[in-house]
Amino acid sequence: MLNIVQTFYVDAGAVQNADNISITAADLYFKAKPDRTTNETGIVNPGVTVGVCTLDASNNVTILGQVRLEYDRIYDSSSADAITTATFTTPINVPTNQSYGIVILPEDGGYDVWINKAGDRITGTNDPSGGPTTNKNGKLYSYTGTSASNEVLNAQLKFGVNIAKYTQNSTTIDLVNEKYEFLAFSNRVNVFTGGEYVFANTVPFAGTINVTDNSDIITGVGTTFTNLQNQQPIVITSGANSQIVAVASITNATSMTVNSVMSFTNTAATFRNGIIGKVVMGDYVANKLVLTNSSATNTAFFSVGQQVTGSTSQSSAIITAVEDLPVDKFVAHIEATTTISGTITATYSLAYSNGSTYIVGGSYDKLVNGQQQTVDASRRYILSRSHEVVNNYLYNNNKSAITKITLTSSNDYAAPVLNDRSTDIIVYRNQVSNAYMRAYANGVTYDSEVTPNGVALAKHITKKMTFDNQRKAEDLVVYASAYRPAGTDIRFYARIYNTEDSDAFDDKLWTPLVYDTNADLRSAVDSHQILEYKLGLPAFPDTDFNIPLKFTTSANSAVVTAVSGSPNSYVGAGAIVKIYNELFPSNYMVTSVNNANTTAITLNQRVTDNSVLGSGQVIDVLEFGQTAFNNKGNFNVARYFNSTGGAFDTFNTVQIKAVLLADNTNVVPEIDQIEVLGVSA
Repeated sequence: MLNIVQTFYVDAGAVQNADNISITAADLYFKAKPDRTTNETGIVNPGVTVGVCTLDASNNVTILGQVRLEYDRIYDSSSADAITTATFTTPINVPTNQSYGIVILPEDGGYDVWINKAGDRITGTNDPSGGPTTNKNGKLYSYTGTSASNEVLNAQLKFGVNIAKYTQNSTTIDLVNEKYEFLAFSNRVNVFTGGEYVFANTVPFAGTINVTDNSDIITGVGTTFTNLQNQQPIVITSGANSQIVAVASITNATSMTVNSVMSFTNTAATFRNGIIGKVVMGDYVANKLVLTNSSATNTAFFSVGQQVTGSTSQSSAIITAVEDLPVDKFVAHIEATTTISGTITATYSLAYSNGSTYIVGGSYDKLVNGQQQTVDASRRYILSRSHEVVNNYLYNNNKSAITKITLTSSNDYAAPVLNDRSTDIIVYRNQVSNAYMRAYANGVTYDSEVTPNGVALAKHITKKMTFDNQRKAEDLVVYASAYRPAGTDIRFYARIYNTEDSDAFDDKLWTPLVYDTNADLRSAVDSHQILEYKLGLPAFPDTDFNIPLKFTTSANSAVVTAVSGSPNSYVGAGAIVKIYNELFPSNYMVTSVNNANTTAITLNQRVTDNSVLGSGQVIDVLEFGQTAFNNKGNFNVARYFNSTGGAFDTFNTVQIKAVLLADNTNVVPEIDQIEVLGVSA
């Protein structure tokens, strides 16, 4: 017998006008089968592969699914009444009102199938067959391995096609998270290998064991194997060698069989509880290790202080924390086939903390396939398996993430089909915090984002924008369209530069911008409201400290005299200061210090502002004096000082930094658009 293809037509009218059906099996009728051993190919117990295929206009074959029939599952008959059923592992979903083919691939030519061919004798009679009665029953071809060819005229395979008929119109499938472990570690030795299993070095069981290379039988001295469970993982150690196995069967307290043969020999090896997991990812900068297939139970789980060892690499590390994965956003990828008579809906729930324990369930939120979704206002987690197993308020089998997929249909023959093997959910954790301040050694805090090495986790820096050298800007305006809900903030900074400055652009400090409009306006969370904001330069840099002295200024003089005390105890050359009268703090002058001595401060600029002339003046030393500001003394033209105290009015290069802050990672700000304008003052 050669390889053959028998086509058939799927008529929607025969299945309540369903648009899709699921083929579950094919019934074949064999006339003969070869001997087990004495056959054409010499294969012992040759089988037959049966599949379902499509054929294009050129009869090229695409196999949709197939199954191999073992020799003993194939039944032959001289009367064409012995049925051999080829049941497919997964039902094959196909549209109706189309033709398909049954592919038969025998492993030996001694197989033969019953075919209805015009002129052949009808079984049990001497009457000739008239052949197939209608073309809808299909055609019979030989199969070349890629296409159907050489049609056998007036002939048809005796066969049947089984399809699914459903007994209920709705079902719900629960999908849960894998058994993950999220570990932080220290004292790492070497690098773990992706895909290897690691185990926790727990206290060995009592007794010693005798293991032999290439044998799965283990005997013990002083052991109690009867306390173990079938399929329980254990770690067997012989000096520097370790091997993870699982209990296959227990004979008695001192004899058992494991699921794989040993790779070494030792008459006095040790064994311990196999708390194991498979390495998915190692982050050796953040010192994190992600495992799956965790074997943790409520009595044996990963914990702080344990050493974990790689079964292949022999790498090791000490667990410093068993963590949980915060879920801020996720995208579900559900692979499914729908029908005109069916629907697919999905909901989800993730673990949250009530302050004392983690809980899953109660309420479920709608899941939209393929769309990024943000979790609700409370923190949600996928827990490490070692935390799941000791928690009593999670979903079935202690799972911290559950997706419920409901399939419905009003047709007995058509139903939505879910491929759970290709269904997954990709989760996201926002790398954001509310920290942007840093402390000096004396404990005083400052805005770290003014410096090049700010501590904020989430930030965006624009490209540099450079104006024509003859078109210097006098002021800066920034417009931002942003989602800025309560519990979040967006701080904007600008780095401005005048090309006449001898300092390098990249050495400039970042100037904190101030909100000119809608500073206190917050976005509505439910509608993901985008709001418009306007920002600009501050009136002056922030104050670091006030010099506790009184000063006298003189018109057109750069010397500021202290009434008493020593100014050089507080300030020196290059400092940026603000001079003002305490009675009129809105009148001020910002300038740089040339030098200071025990009686006076000499500025780099003469005092010309009448509002700061005379006695009773006070001086603030500004924290980041080299940041930019709108110079009140020059019609609010943008000014900054360089590293030598030189003043620069106007700029022709600018760069913007946006720092995103949030109290919680699941509610975060977002920027839709930033517009930067260099304008006249």
